[in-house]
Amino acid sequence: MRKDRQKDRKGSRRGRLVNQLGETQLVETILSRFCGEGTRRVLVGPGDDAAVVKLDRGSPLILTTDVLVEGTHFSLDFSYPEAIGFKAVTANLSDVAAMGGQPFGIVVSLGIPRTIPVRAVNRIYAGISRALSLFGGELLGGDTVRSRAVTVCVSAVGELVGKTPFLRSGARPGDAICVTGTLGGSEMGLKLLKKYFKGKPRSRDSSLTSWSDRTAGYFREKLPASVRKNGHACISRHLLPRPRVTEAGVLSSYDLSAAIDISDGLLIDVARIAKASDVGVLLREEQVPVSRDCEAVARSLGVSAYDVALSSGEEYEILFAVAPAKVRQITRTLANRCGTGVTVLGEVVEKRRGAFVAGRRGRRKRLLERGFEHF
Repeated sequence: MRKDRQKDRKGSRRGRLVNQLGETQLVETILSRFCGEGTRRVLVGPGDDAAVVKLDRGSPLILTTDVLVEGTHFSLDFSYPEAIGFKAVTANLSDVAAMGGQPFGIVVSLGIPRTIPVRAVNRIYAGISRALSLFGGELLGGDTVRSRAVTVCVSAVGELVGKTPFLRSGARPGDAICVTGTLGGSEMGLKLLKKYFKGKPRSRDSSLTSWSDRTAGYFREKLPASVRKNGHACISRHLLPRPRVTEAGVLSSYDLSAAIDISDGLLIDVARIAKASDVGVLLREEQVPVSRDCEAVARSLGVSAYDVALSSGEEYEILFAVAPAKVRQITRTLANRCGTGVTVLGEVVEKRRGAFVAGRRGRRKRLLERGFEHF
């Protein structure tokens, strides 16, 4: 008890701590203090999935950056080098897609320990190359530094496809809230990794060597037979997420009211749209498109697949608000051109009505921002 009081007094002398503020409030504080109104060239500044900058000629540029840090975004126990490179790229390409753009290049900054095997570095870049070949863009350059933790920072540049970018703001009462694909697979994959693959403590060099040699097949082989097929699909969804780049190109023709990619979870990301648009939302739990693999594993583990799907981060599906009259055509076009489904989750309502999730038994629960935050 005495040590706790000493820590509290020490914290108070240092001022408010980041973990007391939280990620969302920290970002808002930075934006309000250090980011101005911008210039005529800045079409979209900080606060959305990416920035959009107007050039003298040609289409506006979309700029974004993201970082993966060992111990925060991934563990050496349940990942492998190609997956880290792959996800570092797709996280950024998803942000470009969420603004209505198509990627054309990235730069990569890699932080690595001195004792990491060279083959691990080559495999990280093999994952980067694989993601670019699948979803578009070229490796334009980067930097390499010594670091205690494996760290991959990617910055992506894209090109706006339509006349205007998708924004988080702009949702209007009466709009339908829709999402591409299915949800829950990524979070369920992470649950399985934590449950079955947390390694025993060992030396740093030993951990790096084991990680450098691990392949995707390792996870399938080690899963219990009861969850092997569906569980491996969930783990792949978590380790190798696929951004909706092609779908974004299609959606750019439909004048969406608002959009965001699901990186931190459905609930927290739909709340971001509501806040930016100054509206309320009503989601219907029974309409959440839970992935079949997530449902199968949830039954085996005795957990709620819906709860997993509502908070599942790193799904990289596109969540968007659009006039109801456009939903049928969007659904048909994405199915025909991309093989991707679209689900109506609920609707945008007046702000005074609040933000709720209607449960499967008809009871309404206030929408809580459940999802991933760093602090």
